[in-house]
Amino acid sequence: MAGLKVGVIGCGAIAQMMHLPFLKKLENYYSIDSVCDVSPGLAEAMARQFNVPYGTTDYCQLLKRDIDAVFILSGGSHAEMIIESAKAGKHIFVEKPICFTPEEGEEILKTLKETGVKLLVAYMKRYDPAYVKARELIPGIKGLAYIDAIVLHPDETLYMQHYGLKRFNDIDESIIKSFQEKSKQLALQAVGEAPDYIHFAFTEVALSSIVHDTNAVRGLYGDPEEILHANVWNNGNAVEVTFRYPDGVLFTCTWLFLPDLRNYEEKIGFYGNNARVVLGFPSPYLKNEPTRLLVEEMDGTALVKKEFTVSYEEAFEQEQIHFYEVVTKGVAPKTTAEDAIKDVKICQALIKAVLTGQSQKLNL
Repeated sequence: MAGLKVGVIGCGAIAQMMHLPFLKKLENYYSIDSVCDVSPGLAEAMARQFNVPYGTTDYCQLLKRDIDAVFILSGGSHAEMIIESAKAGKHIFVEKPICFTPEEGEEILKTLKETGVKLLVAYMKRYDPAYVKARELIPGIKGLAYIDAIVLHPDETLYMQHYGLKRFNDIDESIIKSFQEKSKQLALQAVGEAPDYIHFAFTEVALSSIVHDTNAVRGLYGDPEEILHANVWNNGNAVEVTFRYPDGVLFTCTWLFLPDLRNYEEKIGFYGNNARVVLGFPSPYLKNEPTRLLVEEMDGTALVKKEFTVSYEEAFEQEQIHFYEVVTKGVAPKTTAEDAIKDVKICQALIKAVLTGQSQKLNL
């Protein structure tokens, strides 16, 4: 198969900053046939900017096009779009979260099995060159005792202003209200009645951001078996959770929204008796900014510190190349629907640990 004809559903910030430009750059892999957004002005603007033949506000109309695959880049739960896309015979590249509830996840898996379409979930950190290098190094750590991840997250606009993103105040109020109500109902289904800030922490923090770190750590060390405890505070803008692995290793993940300081920090560290390996991720909104990989180890009696700049290749671009290989060459996706649904279950258990004050077994 030559280049894939694709449709893009959702033309917001991440589409404009990353996905649409890289789809255009990868002209030997993709041609953009159509774009869709609930904002009529934005759909029209993106079709014009990227020289796309067809723009619409109705993704069901896009699915009727003669295309090979869809890039689902909209917000919220993606279950309905995934299921409709699969039934239309389109392969699927989808941004996280794949869905909000395990029940949605089961329906997704059933539909994928019935239709045979390929799906890749866009956990871009798993395609980062420094992350790939870390996978080689972490098995060499002896006596691994602890893993941590911390995210200091400024207001997103501080890292978006230089892109000149297009936005239009033309979305029908009924569409906005329907989206909000659907998200609320799914949050209720997932974690039950809870204060608004808890539902916010579930949908806007855990499912939207923390999943990157839980997924990245699981890709490096496997699945934890229990959440020991979790906390949510600062109106849902601060979350902390500690996991236990079957071998006794603990993993603590802390996420803080600190809006006014333009200094995004995110690190994932593995700490053992003979070595420490730490990944330092840049803001996901900066193109081709390399992830730092720091390694500390002993050389006889001497401490050696190494800092790797593995590559300037962009993770968002690398995952698009991988998706092409999944569809055209039968390569197994690195980030599957099954794996993404585990992250949904983890986020659900995290909130239940907060609400009950009790540990939660993870049946992943």
